[in-house]
Amino acid sequence: AASLANGNYTITAVDGALSITPRAITVTADAKSKVYGNSDPALTYRLTTGSLVGNDSLSGSLSRSSGENVGSYTISAAALANGNYTITAIDGALSITPRPITVTADAKSKVYGNSDPALTYRLTTGSLVGNDSLSGSLSRSSGENVGGYTISAAALANGNYTITAIDGALSITPRPITVSADAKTKVYGNSDPALTYQLTAGSLVGTDSLSGSLSRTTGENVGSHTISAAALTNGNYTITAVDGSLSITPRPITVTADAKSKVYGNSDPALTYQLTNGSLVGSDSLGGSLSRSNGENVGSYTISAAALANGNYTVTTVDGVLRIMPAVLVNTVAGNAPTATMQTPAVVAPPLPTSGGTASAGTGLVLTPLAPGSAAMAGNGGAGNSAAPGRLFVVDGGLRGLAGSVPGTDGTATDRPLQTPARPVQMP
Repeated sequence: AASLANGNYTITAVDGALSITPRAITVTADAKSKVYGNSDPALTYRLTTGSLVGNDSLSGSLSRSSGENVGSYTISAAALANGNYTITAIDGALSITPRPITVTADAKSKVYGNSDPALTYRLTTGSLVGNDSLSGSLSRSSGENVGGYTISAAALANGNYTITAIDGALSITPRPITVSADAKTKVYGNSDPALTYQLTAGSLVGTDSLSGSLSRTTGENVGSHTISAAALTNGNYTITAVDGSLSITPRPITVTADAKSKVYGNSDPALTYQLTNGSLVGSDSLGGSLSRSNGENVGSYTISAAALANGNYTVTTVDGVLRIMPAVLVNTVAGNAPTATMQTPAVVAPPLPTSGGTASAGTGLVLTPLAPGSAAMAGNGGAGNSAAPGRLFVVDGGLRGLAGSVPGTDGTATDRPLQTPARPVQMP
């Protein structure tokens, strides 16, 4: 106060003091945020109470607590200073938010029955930071049959990321196999054999089997018939069916021509045959007919069955024989004067009784060739022998004659039948 003055006074000045106190201000750190993996934003503050004077500023800087994972971190303003200010520092917060990424499960496929392929994924938006990785694993919906199955990425996780998971698909495709129908054979007229098949490429899984059955083209005649495997199926397989064939082979039979005979000059008998081995099926018959070798004279002629045929049979033929027998033409008996015309070599007939209807041992009736109209004589020993002659007739295929004392061929003897049974003439 020394500068105070008045001439009328003697002034004793005692100094006083002016106290300048710090200016009170409040500094509040601004709230900040960033995405995980990004750089920190600039840290700033505001004077929320009080004010700085003129061009004053605060020294020092804001800082935050350490850490980079998703979370909240303190931003401290405590280091801000100016000697002219009493600074109240209010902390702020740095919020680290999850990093958004999109994970897409890769599409996969496998053949039915095979092991699952490794399930993988891709980041289709966003990125991982540094050496980061996702925990958890992909999974798929259950099932092993042919079809589409969801591959889920929902279990993939990392606390620093917001993960959008896009599902993929596992496609199970049919297993390729080749099924070949077995070749089969049967004899015409027999039942079909069981139709079977083989897997000639690929394999069935576990206890799998094919549904459906083999079939063949219709027909029962000799030939080749397709065996189809096209109806075999299983939804888990792509089946390539290879046809087989059923071969129907001819049925073996043996046909034997029946032996036949006729008298010279007569018509041929009907030629017939027998099946001597094998059999015909159902109402089957053989086409063609029997035939015989040419000729009408007395003798043996082959009866051939070679022309008999049916495309469903293998016919083995056995020839027969037609025998043409000599003809004995007997004139009509008129009174007691029978005559016979012979057109045959000499033939020995059964014994003729010599008397009383009794046949003598060692005697026989001999027929000899005679000119037409000649009388047939009989005796002991030969043709024309008049000792104990007898008359011979051929009646109904058997021998009849006159027995007793017959003086000759004058026709006066009594006609008595032989007491031996009538017998057919035996011709060669």
